[in-house]
Amino acid sequence: MKAPALTAVESLTACLWETASLSPRAMGIVRDLASVHGTDRVVVDSCQRLEYYGIGPCRCDAPHRLHGLEALHHLAEVASGLHAAELGEDQVMGQVREGVSGADGDLRALAGLAVAAARAFRRAEEFDTDSGRLLDRALQAAEVAPQGDLLVLGAGRLGRLVA
Repeated sequence: MKAPALTAVESLTACLWETASLSPRAMGIVRDLASVHGTDRVVVDSCQRLEYYGIGPCRCDAPHRLHGLEALHHLAEVASGLHAAELGEDQVMGQVREGVSGADGDLRALAGLAVAAARAFRRAEEFDTDSGRLLDRALQAAEVAPQGDLLVLGAGRLGRLVA
């Protein structure tokens, strides 16, 4: 991985939307607003957030925006699982890596630094959690004892974890 230029770090921009409680219609509107970012970007798209990272200024309608090192630190935090519903959740690392796959040049190098930092942090903190534990935590918080049957629809990794 080629080291990014210092000017690339300084010109990194993150456009952020929190999407945890949006309806499918509202999520479509957010995706339409975010589509102005073009193709050379890193996109983190999860059940809780839609984030676009790019080099240079942005004039989109994102409610939150970060710049420079603050944007890079935020991407590392997200990849680490520090902003996940379940602290340290590992699914978000895959979502970040998927978003990085389409980036080139300095942007890819910067995102690679964030992912490497997140991996090192996860190892040091021994995070081993995933979204499958959310149901257990919800039942515990509601003081409801697990009982009966639960139908889990979904064939993906998260569906298997919840089951």
